[in-house]
Amino acid sequence: MDVEKSTLCNFVVNFLLEENYLLSAFELLHELLEDGRGDQAIRLQEFFSDPTQFPPDQISRYSCLRGPLYA
Repeated sequence: MDVEKSTLCNFVVNFLLEENYLLSAFELLHELLEDGRGDQAIRLQEFFSDPTQFPPDQISRYSCLRGPLYA
């Protein structure tokens, strides 16, 4: 059963990343980590920690934005 869950999870991860559903992939990453399934989140962790995908200077610039969505 664990192999089936792992295979399904890998399929979902691949689909989300290939289709650029990044917000859903980010949410799945956090759900997996909260559920103690970090072993199934390795690809997502690597993707979201890749500085070529998400340059730290841009991330820090966006994290200080304030507006109606952040009020």
